[in-house]
Amino acid sequence: MKRMTMRISTVIKKCKLLWRFISNRDFLISFVATMLGVLVAFWLNDFWHQNYQDKITKHRLHLVVLESQYNGSIAHEVLKVYSNINSMCFSIKRVDSTAARIAFEDGNLFKLLPFHKVSLIKSYIESMDTLNQSLDTYSDYLFSVHFKRDSQNDEFVSTVRNNCAAAIAISIVLRRSLNSYFNSDEYQHDKLLKMEKQIKEVSQKALRGEVKPSKIP
Repeated sequence: MKRMTMRISTVIKKCKLLWRFISNRDFLISFVATMLGVLVAFWLNDFWHQNYQDKITKHRLHLVVLESQYNGSIAHEVLKVYSNINSMCFSIKRVDSTAARIAFEDGNLFKLLPFHKVSLIKSYIESMDTLNQSLDTYSDYLFSVHFKRDSQNDEFVSTVRNNCAAAIAISIVLRRSLNSYFNSDEYQHDKLLKMEKQIKEVSQKALRGEVKPSKIP
C-alpha cells in the first residue's frame, strides 16, 4: 500500500513539473510562433504554386486566342478558294488546334474558366478537325476522279464551304470569349511581320537558287 501511495505521489509530482514547464509563458509564445510560422510557410508555398500555375494557364489561353486568329484567317482564305460551288480546285492550307488542345488538357483550366467556356474550346477543336477532314476528303475525291467533274462535286464543295464558315464563326466567338487573356504586349506584331518579311526574302532567293540550307544567307 505504501509503495502504491509513493508511486502515485511521484506521478503527481512529475505531472506538476510538466504543467509548470508547459505553462511557462515564454515556451507557449515560442511554440505558438513556431506553429504559425509553419502554417504561413505552407500557405505561402501553396499560394506561390497556384499563382505560378495560373500564369501558365493564362499564357496558354493567350496562345489559344492567337491561334484562333490565324485559323480564322486561314479558313477565310480557304472559303474564297471554294467561293464558286462549281470549283474543281483544292487548297493545301490546313488549320491547326495544337494550342487549344494543350490548354484543354490543362488541369488548372476549370479554376480560371466557367464550364461553358471550356466547352467552347472543345467545340473549337472539333470544328478545326472537321474542316481539315473535309478538305482532305475533297482532295482525295478530286484525285480519284482525276479532276473530272461528276455529280458529287457540288456536294463536296458545299460541305467544305459550310465547314469553313463554321470554323470562322467559332474562331471569332472563341476570341471574344477569351480576349481578356490575350496580352498584346506578348504578341510583338512588328517583330512577327519582320520575320515574315525575312522568310519571303529568303524564299525568293531559294527560287533563284541563291540559298544553301547549310549556310545562313
